[in-house]
Amino acid sequence: MSYVNALPFRIRVPGYDSIDSQGVVSISIKLQGILRVEGEKVSLEWSASKQIESLSMDGIREEVDQSPVGSCDIPASLILDARMRGGWWAPMLELRASRLDAFAGLPTADNGIAKLRIRRRDRNAARAICAAIDKTRLLSARQATDPTLLR
Repeated sequence: MSYVNALPFRIRVPGYDSIDSQGVVSISIKLQGILRVEGEKVSLEWSASKQIESLSMDGIREEVDQSPVGSCDIPASLILDARMRGGWWAPMLELRASRLDAFAGLPTADNGIAKLRIRRRDRNAARAICAAIDKTRLLSARQATDPTLLR
């Protein structure tokens, strides 16, 4: 069983601003999480915080709403591709799955693709995650074709 250290990530979620006769409202969302490769699965955990700032005749109001922790576990055999994108300036780990619903529940994941923003200093850890996913996927494929490897 292989284990790779946790990789922190962020997901960019668009905010929302509105101006009307009632006042001004600005909503920003921050989503942060952790990715792990544990054994033959890829685990994702995340939490989002929504900050609502409003200005009206009643005054200025600020609220922070924390969402519960979300998670999903995906068999590594369902990951078709794990690669680094974005270069030095905006590094990102992109995971592409063989099923459209593989990342169900993960905000902004679309059609089996999850784009996870990472810090520059975590690029080597992200490369290690990509290698671990590839290794696990290849091992699973070999075990599926050669039952003697299961012993």
